[in-house]
Amino acid sequence: MADYAETAKGVLAAIGGAGNVTHATHCVTRLRFNVRDKEQVDREAVKDVPGVLGEQFSGEQYQVIIGATVAKVYEEVCAQGGFQQQAAIDENLDGEKKPVSLRRLGSEILDGLSGTLVPMLPAIVAAGLLKLVVSLFGPAGMGLMSEGSDLLTLFTVLGDAAFYFLPMIVAYTGAQKFGGNPVLTITIAAIMMHPTIAGLAAEGAQFTVYGIPAIMVSYANSVFPMVMIAWAESKVEKFLTKVVPDMANLLVVPLFTILIMAPIALCAFGPLGSVLGVVLENFLLGFKQVFGPVGIGLISAMFTPLIATGMHTPIILSGFATLAEQGSEGVIFAGGVAMTFSCIAAGLGYMLKAKDTNDRELGLSCFTTQTLVGIGEPTIFGILLPNPKMLGFQMAGAFAGGVYAGIMNVAIFAPLVSNVTCVLEYAGGGTVNLVNAVISGLIAFAVTFVLTMVFGPKMAQK
Repeated sequence: MADYAETAKGVLAAIGGAGNVTHATHCVTRLRFNVRDKEQVDREAVKDVPGVLGEQFSGEQYQVIIGATVAKVYEEVCAQGGFQQQAAIDENLDGEKKPVSLRRLGSEILDGLSGTLVPMLPAIVAAGLLKLVVSLFGPAGMGLMSEGSDLLTLFTVLGDAAFYFLPMIVAYTGAQKFGGNPVLTITIAAIMMHPTIAGLAAEGAQFTVYGIPAIMVSYANSVFPMVMIAWAESKVEKFLTKVVPDMANLLVVPLFTILIMAPIALCAFGPLGSVLGVVLENFLLGFKQVFGPVGIGLISAMFTPLIATGMHTPIILSGFATLAEQGSEGVIFAGGVAMTFSCIAAGLGYMLKAKDTNDRELGLSCFTTQTLVGIGEPTIFGILLPNPKMLGFQMAGAFAGGVYAGIMNVAIFAPLVSNVTCVLEYAGGGTVNLVNAVISGLIAFAVTFVLTMVFGPKMAQK
């Protein structure tokens, strides 16, 4: 159970104590402090406080990113600091406008992603564990759930639902983060997942929105396109609310929000990941031709961010096409075992590094679901993206293992899975190919694990 009192205590201590705070409030995801002396704020110490996702100065205000539990932490901050509690403010109404810069843009993007992805973790973790139940007790495991049984069907649905309908979950958390209407944003996600849209994507049919060509893709399991759509919806809705008279607000704003968002979602942000994926596929394949094994390492290292952004599908399809045609594939999937084992190491290292119960439980869940089931979303969205250093360690391990796989000309001979048994997919190429695949995975595991244990996030004992 989260210890909000300890998080509040750690934050207050790191910002110079209650005496350094002139005003304390909060928004949907952040604690907001006005401080007397900025020099007393130990920003690195704040980052190390369990429960803190990030921090930043916005003008004269110091903001500590907490996520979905910010209200409970804020209550403890007020109780311990002797502050009068304030109502939550709209985080999109910050008064000071700062000049545009790459650093500020990067900070805001990370803040937006953190505020959108962290609240959906409970659903992702629970779904991963439910899929683990099917893996362990279903026909492919101990056989306690027979093929076609109602129990197997039930647990399959329980495990698959959150992943399939991720766009709707992201629509809700994104609306909460960016200040849009959750019902309207979820409606837009539902439009994108409508059976008609899914059917057109499956058929490869052509479709236009108001005459604008739309690339039809399946949006099940997609995350980042919906983050961008939730952001855009909040801007469109707020603009319409300003210009539409109050007496017509209920009729006009929802209708025109959906009408305006239709081409933005279906023609732009929705298929963006797929389009970029095709471009990146050609780039990576060309890079391999020029740089050889280093190209394999790069592809392996890039797979996690590609999955996170939804750009991996065309690349995977290209690999599957080669596998079906030639019976083996040694470019796209050559470093697959390295990518998988580096993610396993990230979950294990995070669990062992953690001092906080919640962090340990998150690490254990990610390690278990990736190792046994091959579900990587909890690791990606729960550990790697909220902790850029961890993402770097995982990519470094995947790169090192991928380079070795490229040097040894490792090839895959079976459809890709991403649990610990992925090494068996390399058995079709003989003992040497299998052994080199195992070594590739062990290199990736070792690099990521060592980097995590030595340089990983500092998580203080509660």
